[in-house]
Amino acid sequence: MNFIAGELNSHFRNTFQVNDDKAIVSNLVNHDGSVPVAILDKLVISLVNIEQETVIANMPFTKNTGKSFVGKNPPVSINLYVLFAGYFNDYNESLKFVSATIAFFQSNIVFLRSRYPAMGDNINKLVFELFKTDYQSINYLWGSLGAKYVPSMSYKMRMLTFDEEHWKYEGPLVTQTGINVKTTG
Repeated sequence: MNFIAGELNSHFRNTFQVNDDKAIVSNLVNHDGSVPVAILDKLVISLVNIEQETVIANMPFTKNTGKSFVGKNPPVSINLYVLFAGYFNDYNESLKFVSATIAFFQSNIVFLRSRYPAMGDNINKLVFELFKTDYQSINYLWGSLGAKYVPSMSYKMRMLTFDEEHWKYEGPLVTQTGINVKTTG
């Protein structure tokens, strides 16, 4: 998420000619319920949910070595739900930075490591999708966070994959097929 904060800060510098970073990765509320000082006059980027990508969750992972096959547990792919909230003293500034964030992701839906090496070694691709939420869900989210609502929107960030390269089992290759029929009598 720090990578996205950096990209947003570059966008804000170009768009609004600001010198300081306006996007920050942070909690919205401290453990004691107070608002962190660091998020004042910032666009706060906060993780609000993690889910497993179930479309590819149960795919088998085996490979043929030529002499046998080896298998491992499948990679775990997750989607992150990320909240972008404008914590500015001036309400219009909140709207301005939230709108600029929407415009940024409208023109930058996909991030590829080949174009953005700062993404990290274990991330090849990130895709951002504006997450549609109804009024009741927004109310529930902000209530569960323990924060007062500010202008915001959520994006579904697809997909981070965790894949340890530990092969777990090995077996012989199937070299022939056939049907054995036994007759009696």
